[in-house]
Amino acid sequence: MNTNLPRTLVLCAALATLLLTGCVGLSTQQRQVKECHGPDDCRVVVSLVDCGAFTCHAKVDPDEIRLHGNNVFWELSKEASDSGFRFPRDGIFFKSFSGTSDFRCQVSEQGTQFHCNNNAGPPVGKEYKYGVQLSGSQSKSVWVLDPWIVN
Repeated sequence: MNTNLPRTLVLCAALATLLLTGCVGLSTQQRQVKECHGPDDCRVVVSLVDCGAFTCHAKVDPDEIRLHGNNVFWELSKEASDSGFRFPRDGIFFKSFSGTSDFRCQVSEQGTQFHCNNNAGPPVGKEYKYGVQLSGSQSKSVWVLDPWIVN
């Protein structure tokens, strides 16, 4: 009979707990918030980060934008645009029915900008989770990103 088995199980459980705690700590970063008080404040830059051999991750700056009833504009960073990435027709999409009905969105002809009109009415602090998709590079795909809008 192996008497080291309970110690090995305890050690494995402790190691797994430590690893999971570390991962949770990394993923609980606070959102970067921007207050939007007019057209110039309502711009979100979409860039690419952590590009590997086959995939990249999109990043928005800021993570959360508080519209206060204004419209919102997304634009690709120069690096993303120069690398051949574009917004597809559904490059910005809302993940709820209320988001889909409260915002009317369209991509620019070049695919480097996306514009959404805010039809939600007066600001009430309502949160909308939305997705960002990019396409266009033959060699790399981009993970879908899930930031927030607050109106």
